[in-house]
Amino acid sequence: MSGDVLNLLTSVQSASDAAVTAILEKRPLDAIEYYEAALRLPEAASAAVRAVLLGNLGLALLEARRPREARKVLLDAVVLTPDSSLANRNLGDAYSALGDMAGARRSYERSIAFNPEDWVAFTRLGTY
Repeated sequence: MSGDVLNLLTSVQSASDAAVTAILEKRPLDAIEYYEAALRLPEAASAAVRAVLLGNLGLALLEARRPREARKVLLDAVVLTPDSSLANRNLGDAYSALGDMAGARRSYERSIAFNPEDWVAFTRLGTY
């Protein structure tokens, strides 16, 4: 992806839209660049916006098979939104990809604690 494309991203929404398209087109490395660009924009200063972007960046990193980086980013997302079922579940996926089953279990259990109907976390927890 060229620097010119990144310079055209003037809002978090445009960067997020581009990242989602990249993920759907199986281009996680491009999605990572878009999310990182979005995180540099002024509107990403809001904790809520930042948490969503970090969560999505973490998923893109997992898709790109970069679980160590994903874990760090997803930990940051959980710090911003500790009661987020989704952030905790995604962190569990990062731990799982790293082979840290105890970490995965803790994260899936936290996800379920915040959303008792998170069937994805229940399913993943059932594998440990």
